[in-house]
Amino acid sequence: MTTDSFYDTNASFDTENLDMSNNGLKSISPDMLNILSLNCCGIIKKLQYPEFETLLRSHDIICLVETKLDDRDEIKLPGYIFRFKNRKKIAKVKSGGILLGYKQKYEHFIEVIDTGSKFVFWFKISSKIMNTDTDTVFGIVYIPPEYTSYASWDAFSQIENEFLDLSSRYKFVSLVGDFNGRTASEKDFLILDSHDPSNNFSDLIENSVSILDFLDIPRERKNRDIGKNKYGSLLLDFCKGNNCFILNGRINGDKEGKLTCRNASVVDYCINGCEVPDYIEESAERIRKWDSDKLIEFQQNINQGKIKDLLYNLKKPRVDVNVNIHVEKLCEIFIESAKATFGISHSKNGKTRQKSFMNKPWFNRECKFARQNYRKFRRKFKKNRTTVNRSNLAGSENIYKKTLDKNHRLYRQKFFKKLKELRTKNSRDYWKVLNQGKRKKQPDIPIEKLFDFFKDLNASPTDDNGADLPPLDEDQVNQLN
Repeated sequence: MTTDSFYDTNASFDTENLDMSNNGLKSISPDMLNILSLNCCGIIKKLQYPEFETLLRSHDIICLVETKLDDRDEIKLPGYIFRFKNRKKIAKVKSGGILLGYKQKYEHFIEVIDTGSKFVFWFKISSKIMNTDTDTVFGIVYIPPEYTSYASWDAFSQIENEFLDLSSRYKFVSLVGDFNGRTASEKDFLILDSHDPSNNFSDLIENSVSILDFLDIPRERKNRDIGKNKYGSLLLDFCKGNNCFILNGRINGDKEGKLTCRNASVVDYCINGCEVPDYIEESAERIRKWDSDKLIEFQQNINQGKIKDLLYNLKKPRVDVNVNIHVEKLCEIFIESAKATFGISHSKNGKTRQKSFMNKPWFNRECKFARQNYRKFRRKFKKNRTTVNRSNLAGSENIYKKTLDKNHRLYRQKFFKKLKELRTKNSRDYWKVLNQGKRKKQPDIPIEKLFDFFKDLNASPTDDNGADLPPLDEDQVNQLN
């Protein structure tokens, strides 16, 4: 498969990253990891282009598929470390292959996980820079296209077995890469009827989907590719069976479900378990503001060849002309020129998630779902006051209370531990945390300033001498101050 499309993901963290040196741990910047997932269709040829090297260098972690390498090849990029999973050790005709690259400063925080499947390359990122209680695992996936000599219907089963094994050991597991599966806009999760008394799994399924609601991520994903194939069906089944969600067409930067392959289909995905989207954000690419001084440069950067092709297609006598397609192509030409002229910037989602219970920071996702189950069983008991429903209600209420107590206790422990560390290491942040939530003290304004202000305010616009106000009494001023 030849595609130059890529999926760009930002993982943002609340704490400073760390670097291992001879002196131990030290702070490094930035506070965001940029992860690139790309089908490069032969990395050796692509590295001949300076633009490709610039793209790689703008990311901290690089996930490439279809690298077309064997064990004799050597890829060098100063400042980066590369790990490979090649299709063959030695090959006359090279194909497939997966590559992991990362900046040297993360050498002690990224570790490759060896597994048997040739369709996925696993690695983990240390919790020290991910600000999580466990390491975070990523799998770089490349599944050859259907009906090719390398196609395998067993690929998804192999990936699923390893995914389940790693999920039992790590809390956060994600997949990125080229799945060669077209999924249209079909659901990647199950919704079961919670009112069906024979359904014993509705609580678990709804809990997983509700995570999207909690994170302000839409349940319905958009996809410009309306096609679907067998690999796509297998991918959807994988997500439904393992509580995973496709981020394409859901989060900032790709809310419309952009095409990823030859501007014709979507086969490259970022897939996350239900725990991960809380801190994973897709990078939002924005063109810098218009600069009138660069008007001529903007005009020169417009691709005249594409304009001529567009005009040629418009002049063709065709009945099935789609105006929207031509408008989109024209917009793309202008956008390309704007990017080349003004440059682009990557930023986090501008929309801040409005989470409830901001006065209760310990009320996390686990508490929310425990409360959700409690309310659900309470509704069921009100509708049908059976012994079973009464028992379920009492059990869910007990779990809800224990969950609140546990998270409140853990939050207080972490808070006091953080204060203790900041008190000796960073007094500025220490007082910042202590004063968090306090109202800022308003400055004391002298009465003389108020007098002058209202005197000017009441001055007549036609009288240069201003309003005729009585003189200030010094004794009264001293009392007011």
